[in-house]
Amino acid sequence: YVDTMIAAQFMNDRAAMRGEQVPYSKINLGYLASELKIKTERAHDSLNDCVTTAAVYRAMLKKAWK
Repeated sequence: YVDTMIAAQFMNDRAAMRGEQVPYSKINLGYLASELKIKTERAHDSLNDCVTTAAVYRAMLKKAWK
């Protein structure tokens, strides 16, 4: 189970606790995909949303551990 909204909120909370700028001003899937430069085929299509979620989560992890 992966929820990119929860992961983004955690990253925002962690940054805020450290006095840093939050990385994501919004936490919906479309915004996160756009912010992380992930192209999507069709929004609100079940299969595409699953593929997008996986790609967004992977990009978020890479960004978090740089």
